[in-house]
Amino acid sequence: DKDLFTNLIQLQQLYLSYNNLITLDENLFKYNIQLQELYLHSNQLTTLDKDLFKNLTQIKYLYISHNKLTYLDKDLFKNNVELQILELSFTNLTTLDKDLFKYNIYLQYLDLYNNNLTYLDKDLFTNLTQLIYLNLSCNKLTTLDKDLFKYNTQ
Repeated sequence: DKDLFTNLIQLQQLYLSYNNLITLDENLFKYNIQLQELYLHSNQLTTLDKDLFKNLTQIKYLYISHNKLTYLDKDLFKNNVELQILELSFTNLTTLDKDLFKYNIYLQYLDLYNNNLTYLDKDLFTNLTQLIYLNLSCNKLTTLDKDLFKYNTQ
């Protein structure tokens, strides 16, 4: 139900992990603008609407691992500029748009472990100058562009 969390406007942490969620309404978190931590890992999610996290401008920790996603829209994290930790391991991702993390300039921890990634665009990590942890293990990458981290100078 899209109105499920409507009255929880002060909510800062939400744990929905270890359920059997398959889809989430694009307006589910519309009024939870104070949310800082969201745990969606270990569900059966197959898609995430591009506007699902649109109003979560204060989100810092986002755990989406262990789901059945194969694709993430390039604007999914666009408004999540405060995001610091993003957990996307074990999600079956096959590709990542080069602009997926464009606005996540404070991202420090990015886990892409055990997906099906075959290619990473050289501009994928361009704005992630605060990144201190990156896990790309157990994917299907065959090569990494020499300029993949060219602008990550910090």
